[in-house]
This record gives sequence, C-alpha cells and structure tokens, in this order.
Amino acid sequence: MLIEFLLSIIIAYLIGSISFGVLAGYIIHNIDIRKYGSGGSGATNVLRTIGKPAATIVLLLDISKAVIYLLLLNLLPNNTPLISTLSALALLSGHIWPIYFKFHGGRGIAPALGALLIINPIIGILSFLIAIIVMIISKYVSLGSIIGTLFGAISLSLVSFYNLPMFANEPIEVLYAIFGAILIVGSHRKNIKRLLNKTESKLGEKIKIKTDG
Repeated sequence: MLIEFLLSIIIAYLIGSISFGVLAGYIIHNIDIRKYGSGGSGATNVLRTIGKPAATIVLLLDISKAVIYLLLLNLLPNNTPLISTLSALALLSGHIWPIYFKFHGGRGIAPALGALLIINPIIGILSFLIAIIVMIISKYVSLGSIIGTLFGAISLSLVSFYNLPMFANEPIEVLYAIFGAILIVGSHRKNIKRLLNKTESKLGEKIKIKTDG
C-alpha cells in the first residue's frame, strides 16, 4: 500500500512536469516561450507568443493530463481520496516546477482546473465560469485565474467541511482546496505585483518573438 501510495504521487509529479507550452514553443518556432511575455509556459503565454490554435491545444492538454491521471487512479482498487488529493497536488507542483525543464513551468491554472473537475465537477465548472467572466470584464487573464481559484478553494473547503451530500465531496479534499490555492496564488506573485502597478498584460495583447529557424 505504501509503495502504491508513493508511486501514485511520484508519477503524478512526473506527468505534471510535462510542459506542453514549452514543447509547443520548440516545435512550432524553435523558441523557449518562457523567455517571452509573462515568462510562463501556460496557455496564456502561448496565446501571446504563438497564437490561438497552439494555445487551445496546450490548454486542453494541460487540463487533460490532470483529468486522465485522476480518472485512472480512481480505477485502481486500492485508491483512496487521500491518494487522489495528494496526487492532484503533486501533479500541480510538477506543472509549476517541472523536473524536465529546470523547474520553471506555468502558473498551474489548467491542471488545477482539470483536477477540480474530477474532485468536484460542480465547483470546477462554477470556478471556470467565474474566471471567464472576470477575464472578459477586466481583460486580465491573471485576475480571472486568481479569483476563480479562490472561489474554488473557498467553495470546496465549505462543502468539504459541512459535508454537503449534493456535491459528493470527501472531507480530505479541503487539503487540495487550501494547498492548491496557495500554490496557484503563489505562482502568480509577479502577476499580482503587475496588477497592482497596472502594468499587467491584457487579454489579446501579442508578443513579438525572434525565431531561431
């Protein structure tokens, strides 16, 4: 049981470390997108540096790596809510600090959403919708991401604490709510500073890049 527990977490981290945004940058333009724009490897920076088609694919892949892994975990006979929760956090950590790319990755929004959609689909969908609404109104992707994350964290904590049956939640999921939010908000430190200084890039802004090929 202990070996399965540790393997689940290690594999989750290794899968989370697959930075599809970095790979897209190298495959399409032979560049490291982390040297441009916000410096992240997520879909938002891919959108600014490469374009919508690549950003859409990266977004879906980043969400899917969490969704698929957690679904597979749920098929294992010895899986528990604790294993799933810690694996989700490990996968999120891998996305932010990928071992394959010198521990410099994305902000964690897409895989966090993917995990939340499995842990609690209702809250996951509501968090996504709130993030989108804030992005549309403010034109700031980072602001929408942060607010959506905080909404998801608070909501998941409340339903886990009060054990509301309609949400089919597990009390241990409050760990994902708290530590997931800490990881994501922490990864947005520079974005928060730019938001306060009114220097944050808005949705739709493009970044000029110099290709090597």
